[in-house]
Amino acid sequence: MLVCVCKKAYLNRVQRGLWGLQFRHKSADVRSEADIKRFIIDNTEIVNCESLTPEISLRLFTPRCRFWTERPELWPFPDPYWAIYWPGGQALARYLLNNPEVCAGGKVLDLGCGCGASAIAAKLSGASHVVANDIDPSEMCKETNKKLLFDQN
Repeated sequence: MLVCVCKKAYLNRVQRGLWGLQFRHKSADVRSEADIKRFIIDNTEIVNCESLTPEISLRLFTPRCRFWTERPELWPFPDPYWAIYWPGGQALARYLLNNPEVCAGGKVLDLGCGCGASAIAAKLSGASHVVANDIDPSEMCKETNKKLLFDQN
């Protein structure tokens, strides 16, 4: 995971080009964004009090979720790294929430964002623009978690 904070008003063309890349992986079993969203809602649960950032609610795999113990070959897409709130992500999100001056008014790129928690923390801390990017089908997970945030406020 990498979070970059840019205070400049613009990025050069190379940076814009590289940062604009988004990779999508869709399994044959998951045909649309609606299928991915439905899978996320049906197979994760909303968690907020079991992390370093109780002010952020996220949809995650927990021991109570079916796919926590299911054989990986039955999952509709590969390794669900996006469905776990990793300790490094928790620490970074907590740091941003405790030190909002780090990203307040700046542009933030959360590269390897997983569930999107650090990007959400950056936005809560006053970042003017946030991009959350990953290589797996976590796009819908990030969107679902972002929606949770705005439904709470």
